[in-house]
Amino acid sequence: EAHVGIVRGQVDWKSRKSYLFRDRLYLVDQEITSIDELMETERPFIQFKSDSNYYMEIQRWWQRHFSQYPRRQITVDQIETCKQLALNGIGYAILPSITLAGDEKVNKIPLLNSEEEFELTRDTWLIGYDSTFELKQVSAFTEVLNAHAEKLRKELK
Repeated sequence: EAHVGIVRGQVDWKSRKSYLFRDRLYLVDQEITSIDELMETERPFIQFKSDSNYYMEIQRWWQRHFSQYPRRQITVDQIETCKQLALNGIGYAILPSITLAGDEKVNKIPLLNSEEEFELTRDTWLIGYDSTFELKQVSAFTEVLNAHAEKLRKELK
């Protein structure tokens, strides 16, 4: 059991839900400079095991843009491993902006929706029951979290 939860992606929650921040999704690679190069590259697509919503969102994006899956794939168990492999030139990855400091020496190509108009994003939420948010310790935690989330929203813009 938990007092509150921090969840990402589409959340179907019947009680209290507070928006924290939005991540942009980027294709990250040392060599690839545009999405068009993906079907011609021999570089592996590096993925990390994540929640099914995130995985499905990436799969849907890929299917909207390409008729076949990447030729070569590497799946790792941690997002940090995925990031380090991409940053060190092993292959390309799709990573949320929160994992990137901004000073990496890689190409960061924003993923766009099928109309090529809007960036693909993932929201992060704080969820819990109304009665839980009345607890002093949860209220204090929420206050600190919201202050950090506000700062993060400004950094991620």
